[in-house]
Amino acid sequence: MIVSYNLFYIVFFVSASFLYISIFVKRYFKEHSKVNDVLGIILICLFSVWASLRPFTVPDTSNYLGIFNVLDKISFTFEGIFSRVKIVDSEFGFSYITKYLREQGISFRLYLFIMAIIINITTVIGIKFICEYIDKKHKYDYFTVFVLFLIFLGLHNFNVALRAGLSIGFGLFAIGIYLKYEKLLISCLFIILSMLFQSMGIAFILILLSIILPIKFKKKHFIIIWCVSIALVVLRLPGFLALYIVKLLGLLTSIIGVSAFNQYLDATVGGGSVPINIIFRVFTLGFITWIAYRNDKRYAKIALIVSLGIFAQAICYPLEGLYRVMEYFFMFIIPIIAIDIKNSRKGLVKKDLEYLLYYVFLIMQIRLCYSPDEVGQENVFYLIT
Repeated sequence: MIVSYNLFYIVFFVSASFLYISIFVKRYFKEHSKVNDVLGIILICLFSVWASLRPFTVPDTSNYLGIFNVLDKISFTFEGIFSRVKIVDSEFGFSYITKYLREQGISFRLYLFIMAIIINITTVIGIKFICEYIDKKHKYDYFTVFVLFLIFLGLHNFNVALRAGLSIGFGLFAIGIYLKYEKLLISCLFIILSMLFQSMGIAFILILLSIILPIKFKKKHFIIIWCVSIALVVLRLPGFLALYIVKLLGLLTSIIGVSAFNQYLDATVGGGSVPINIIFRVFTLGFITWIAYRNDKRYAKIALIVSLGIFAQAICYPLEGLYRVMEYFFMFIIPIIAIDIKNSRKGLVKKDLEYLLYYVFLIMQIRLCYSPDEVGQENVFYLIT
């Protein structure tokens, strides 16, 4: 069964909205962590099944079908990885697992399900470990973590951008393993795996270094970075610098043999108006981090990662598509919001505003992925797109 284009998005939007509301409703009842874990696992399976039923008109799905159908004809040799076979290049992990699954005789729909469930499991476990590293007093259940992931980037990561989803999932798992169990070698291995699925996984090296290095990061430092980032976006200062930044990144990545930024070298650069989603992201991520800020060293490490993402977003906003690199940093807003929900008192207006702003990320996902005009469908989200 293949669901229709509009039905796919409607079901996702309505169910994610309902589940997000349920997080706050269940705070009024006694916590049953094991029950919530079971519910979370069920949700992961159900949404993975739903992802496998998506129509080919959902962005990138037809491209993945093409890759799925051609990789069974490719022989993976050492020379081919880097020269003869362009498709595997620096994303060998994604190509290899696709080829392996194809050789097992599975259907494309089952392939989409397997990819979705791997992305969801690695992402949720990684975020859960990060939460429990910061907040030693509480256990974090799969239900809450998965729903917060759905709202922030779930639609995009396990339904559209599979390579980025896998890379981010294994990267978050790597960081979670290091923070919770201090297993540096295992963490590094998973970061390498993240890079094999998408070369932009190199961002997790910087993220891991920002955690390991003894950086004294405080709330005042965060506020300075946030305010400077807002000023850069509002004044549109990075416009004339963007081309040089990308050329530098392209040179550095070419030296170490990855191509994460090559596709952005020809991006349109200039002053122009700043997209509303960039302004919203810089403001909202900063606002949530500020409201939820905890004065302890563990939280500061995660706040630093989000701050790096906010500042990089402000600097690089003129570059089309570079938002995918920022996602690697922005994903750390999920443990921040999860911890804040767990520990916050009910009835605070600023907290309610924080949670409402976080919900807007679901609308931004719809705006990002939903393109009815391109596939000849009626726009059922015309109020938000």
